[in-house]
Amino acid sequence: MGVTNRDAVRAFLAGSVSVRASSGTIFSDGDVLYSYGKHWILAIRHGRYVFINNDYYSATTAKHRSHVINETPSYMRIHVSMSALERAVMDGFLRRKSTGNWTMDLMMEETVLLDVSEGEALINWGEDYYLIGHDDTLKDGFNTSFVALLSKPSMTKRGVPHTVEEAYNTMVPFEVTDKGDVKRQGEWFFYPMNISTPAFTQENRALVSMGELEDLDEEDSRHVASEWFRDDDGQYVRGIIKHPEHRQLKLYDPPKPKKLQWYAAVEAMRENSWSGSAGGGVD
Repeated sequence: MGVTNRDAVRAFLAGSVSVRASSGTIFSDGDVLYSYGKHWILAIRHGRYVFINNDYYSATTAKHRSHVINETPSYMRIHVSMSALERAVMDGFLRRKSTGNWTMDLMMEETVLLDVSEGEALINWGEDYYLIGHDDTLKDGFNTSFVALLSKPSMTKRGVPHTVEEAYNTMVPFEVTDKGDVKRQGEWFFYPMNISTPAFTQENRALVSMGELEDLDEEDSRHVASEWFRDDDGQYVRGIIKHPEHRQLKLYDPPKPKKLQWYAAVEAMRENSWSGSAGGGVD
C-alpha cells in the first residue's frame, strides 16, 4: 500500500524533512509542505507550531489543508493567508535591500515566534514585528486573515509587544483609547464627535490616510463614507461606511435617527498590512 496524502501529512508533522505521497500531490522540502507544486505552500513547521495556509486555490487543495488541520492539535495551529505573508516577506527583503532569493523558508529560519493565541501569532523578524491575525469585520466567505507590520515601539510609545493581545493594542490609535461607542471596519476606527455640520460635505467619499490628507487625489482606501468632510484636525464621517470586502458599518443604532451623529475617522497604527481576503493586496 502506498503513502496516502494523510500519511504524508502525518510524517511531515512528525518531523520528516522529505515526505511525498504516492500520488505526488503532497510533498515536503525541509520545513515546508506543498500541495501539487512549490507554487502552493500548504503548511510551514516552526518548532512545535504549524503555519497553515488558509488561502483558497481548489477543492483538492482545500482537502489537503483539511488533512493538516485535522492532524494538528488546535493549540499548535497558526492560520495565515500565505499570499499575504509572502508579500510581507518580499516587502521585508526589499526594505533590507537584500540580494539573492527572497524565500519564505529563509525568512522563517530567522523568525522568532513570540506568542500564539487562538490561531493568531506575533512574530519577530530582525527589527520588525508582525501580527498574523483575523479581521472579524469582513463579510462571510472572505478570507479574514491579515498580516500587519507593526509600527516601531518608538512611534507608538507602547513598548515592544510580547503577546498577540499587546500587538493588537499597539495598533489602536491613541485618539480612541479613552472614547466610548468606538466602531471599527477593517483598519479604520470611528468615534462620535459633538460637532456642527459644515457648509460643505462630500457624499460617497473614500476615506483618506492621514498622511495623504494634504493631497486629496490620493484615495488609497476603499472604505467609502456616505457623507464626509475634513478640517485641519482630521476627517469626519456619518451615515454608513461601505467596503467591497467588509460588512457594511452603520454609524448609528437602529432604527435610523432623524439626525445622524458625526464620527471622527482614524486609521490603525501600523507600518503596513496585507490582506488575504480577495486574492491579496494591501488593505
